Amino acid sequence: MRKLELLFVLVLLILFQSLVSAQNVSPQFSELKGMEDAQGNTHLFYRIYSYEEIQPFGFYEDNSLYHLDIYDQMDTLFIRESGSDISAHIYLNDYKIINFNPMHFIYAGTACGYECSPFAYNSNYGFIFDDGSWGNSFKIGNGQNPDLIYYGLSAWIMDSTITTLLSNDGGLNWDTLSSSKIFLSINPYENQTSFYSGNLDSKVYKSSNGGINFYISDTTQNYIYFGLPDFYYDINQNHIYRNSIRGSTDYPYYLAVSSNNGEPFSWSNKYFSNNPIFFSNDTSQSGAIYLADGKRIFFSADYGSTFNLYKELDNRIVGIYKKPNSDKLYAATKYNLYEITNDSITIIKSLPISEELLAYYPLSVGNYWIYKMEIWDSWPIISYSEDTFTRKVVSKETLSNNKEYFKIEETYHGSAYTNYVYERVDSANGLVYRFDNECSNPDSEKVIDNLTSEQGDSLLIQRYTMCWDSILTLFSAAGSESIFNENRNYRLFEYNWLMSYNYKLAQGLGIHNIRWGYDFGSTDFLLKGCVIDEIIYGDTTLTDIADENELPKEFSLSQNYPNPFNPSTVISYQLPIAGEVTLKVFDILGNEVVTLVDEYRAAGSHEVEFNSSTIKHYPSSGVYFYQLKAGSFVETKKMVLIK
Repeated sequence: MRKLELLFVLVLLILFQSLVSAQNVSPQFSELKGMEDAQGNTHLFYRIYSYEEIQPFGFYEDNSLYHLDIYDQMDTLFIRESGSDISAHIYLNDYKIINFNPMHFIYAGTACGYECSPFAYNSNYGFIFDDGSWGNSFKIGNGQNPDLIYYGLSAWIMDSTITTLLSNDGGLNWDTLSSSKIFLSINPYENQTSFYSGNLDSKVYKSSNGGINFYISDTTQNYIYFGLPDFYYDINQNHIYRNSIRGSTDYPYYLAVSSNNGEPFSWSNKYFSNNPIFFSNDTSQSGAIYLADGKRIFFSADYGSTFNLYKELDNRIVGIYKKPNSDKLYAATKYNLYEITNDSITIIKSLPISEELLAYYPLSVGNYWIYKMEIWDSWPIISYSEDTFTRKVVSKETLSNNKEYFKIEETYHGSAYTNYVYERVDSANGLVYRFDNECSNPDSEKVIDNLTSEQGDSLLIQRYTMCWDSILTLFSAAGSESIFNENRNYRLFEYNWLMSYNYKLAQGLGIHNIRWGYDFGSTDFLLKGCVIDEIIYGDTTLTDIADENELPKEFSLSQNYPNPFNPSTVISYQLPIAGEVTLKVFDILGNEVVTLVDEYRAAGSHEVEFNSSTIKHYPSSGVYFYQLKAGSFVETKKMVLIK
């Protein structure tokens, strides 16, 4: 009866998941560890995580472990972890390589169907623990004796009881070592020293006699329940490193170091972070440790007392391994495995950028976006105006750097000003590039977006028409919302410098909105509609735009483009009748900078370029104003120069 009730609950959970949209995750690296075999050859063990929603049945999830033999260049599936919510799911909880031989290993796992059971496996004997009881596997390990195995598990997950089992024959027979302590680690240099966590407490315990007796090793940390930590042992057989594998706002990720083989009062906290941190020690050099935090790798030569930046990668790191007796360090990000030396960073394996990420910036000939512009000014008086801005991909061209770009026509319809830009998306690294041969950029192009960035990442990019070396852009939020009556994921970026700026990318649609905020107003670009791969979304009509052959019905002065600018920008204005016209630029104190127009002009639409670099006293960065006078008509707008 109990199983039937559980099955009914499981069916309800499956139906619920079919109603709640979960974001698919394309294959990406999620873990990296390593070891040297008896011949000194490097073996990397990495995981690839993926998640796919299967409507209306639930999901399929995979986080399998792979083995890369660097010497033989053999790359194979090592231990499978996969399953779904409608069939058995195998979880790999921990694994250990025995006697430096990757062909001999043990691992602990949990098998889940309508109930979950722990199991353990020895490559020499097959399954060594699989009694069908409810529970979960945790840590597994062995010392110098390959047949001595410690195994931590919860025997009855509903009762939250934890157990450590001990086997002296490779797992063929088990004894209960403790029913109140859960195994964490055993010292690889000898068989008597091991570490444990207590049941329902946050203390670390040590045993110096093979688990017969326990005493408190460290009470300074209160983070055990946020993931059982990993232990690493220094070659001097005295220092021990403990790295948390989970954290939270209240309990951050940490690195703790013992200076006396884990004895009480020998532990000290060396590093804290709100990011996951990944650790590797050089087993050929005492005190030499490496720590990865976010995109950065730090090195310490004094057991973690001081850290110095070693390398920085383009994306967040998910694991590192330091090869002993060498300057080689291996690191993994979501899409790349790297071999790093003091002088080089080389990609040795890559995963493709997901189509879901590339869909945030869809470029294809015929794609078209129409935006409503809302312009607020508060100087010299509060005013509001609207315009229409469009982007249309008109062709695909190979430019002078021998790279292929999409040619995009950008038009401000109120001023009839049209500009052309050239952009491409690199599917290998997720970067969006814009061609720019006026700026000193490699290959005459600049980065304007990074589609692989994660929440909290800071991006150094060069945005739009500015020849900025870098702009710090913070990826501040991610989520989903209904856009054109369809729920879509989005990515929100923002930064603050001389002005505030933020923009949103909607998956499958591209730029959803842009907001420029400055001292005396703001400009918003709001997506009204678009055509993506011949599919129409929203309103793509231009009914508010006057016929191009019709004379203007009133005087008007348009917002300059681009704005901000460096060094030049275009100012457009309209005259319903001919007459004398002046157009001048002033600084923020009201001093005249330059006269752009002072003559008789015919009725119609006009534009003039303001190039600040041609002025004798080159203006500095800041807010400027331009004023149009035509008969009794006077209008002033502001613009921002950034150098």
